[in-house]
Amino acid sequence: MKLVFRVFALFCALAISTIVPCAQMLQAIVGAQLTAAAGIGLVAHAITTSTSAAVNTTGATLIVATCSGFVALTAPSDSKSNTYSAIAGTAVNASGVWLETYYANSGTGTFTVGSGHTFTTSGSSPTCEFSAWSGTLTSTGVVDTAMTANNSANGTSLQPSTSSLTPSATNELIITSTASTNTLPGLSINDSFAILDTATGYSYSADAYLIDSSASPINPTWSLTSSETVVASIAGFKHP
Repeated sequence: MKLVFRVFALFCALAISTIVPCAQMLQAIVGAQLTAAAGIGLVAHAITTSTSAAVNTTGATLIVATCSGFVALTAPSDSKSNTYSAIAGTAVNASGVWLETYYANSGTGTFTVGSGHTFTTSGSSPTCEFSAWSGTLTSTGVVDTAMTANNSANGTSLQPSTSSLTPSATNELIITSTASTNTLPGLSINDSFAILDTATGYSYSADAYLIDSSASPINPTWSLTSSETVVASIAGFKHP
């Protein structure tokens, strides 16, 4: 950062008359540095089995949808005409319940956010949890392929991967989801993940997140108070 300002000062000293005034250049440099340092943050979230209530997604750079249902899933849509892409490695089905994670950002097509934003499920009666985030990469490279996995089991606990996963970089957004055809009694999750939403509809599901500052191995455990057949998945999203 110090080197950037030294080069900038030298440039201004040698080129007093420039097309772009030095003050504007300084503002652009500082703004870029602050944006890079701001980190990933939650902007809004919603849940629906058809069309969600409206939320304000102003400032979001990424929208993630975790969807579950009783048949193979198709990508959701929203009122801003964003394009949602399935994340490879997150699709799983067991005992009649399906689960998959989708995302939308500038890399998947024209990306629009703002007030009055609603989300709509697609296909045969799925349930979807949507979350909008700021401070992520804006390209298709936002998905950390080292952090995608899925798993299924019958019991009182389930991890989304058969082994721990290590993020490619620090400060990534990690989202995991779980679903069942029956209830999710006493649902909880460890490793400092925070549950965003739980749904009871055509399937029972939930999503949780962690903004990981350490890039250490991760594989949280979803826990229940009684045995169920459940599926789970996990995905990581990169910070610039």
